[in-house]
Amino acid sequence: MVALITLVSCASQTQDVRQAAAPAASQHYMYVDGEVGQPGPKVWNDGITLAKAIDLSGGFTEAADKSRVLVTRADGAREVFAMTEDANSPMIKPGDMIQVKRALSSVR
Repeated sequence: MVALITLVSCASQTQDVRQAAAPAASQHYMYVDGEVGQPGPKVWNDGITLAKAIDLSGGFTEAADKSRVLVTRADGAREVFAMTEDANSPMIKPGDMIQVKRALSSVR
């Protein structure tokens, strides 16, 4: 079962309203956002790595900055990882938020 949550943020005089699907509490989730093919909540499974979480989200877009992938842990701790081919991919925990930033060279 999925509940619907409306997120409202105000910046200056504009209002940005986005709807996000909130997963059912019976399963553990992680969240992947930014420059990936399919951003959003994903079911977390024991043993999942950052690289696997990104793969499950459709992989990096062409605009992704693979050198600055931010992981915000469920407890609020923040870590930045460089996702190179030889990188040791860290483990992802339930409730972690993964943010893939846009590469500066892709901004026009």
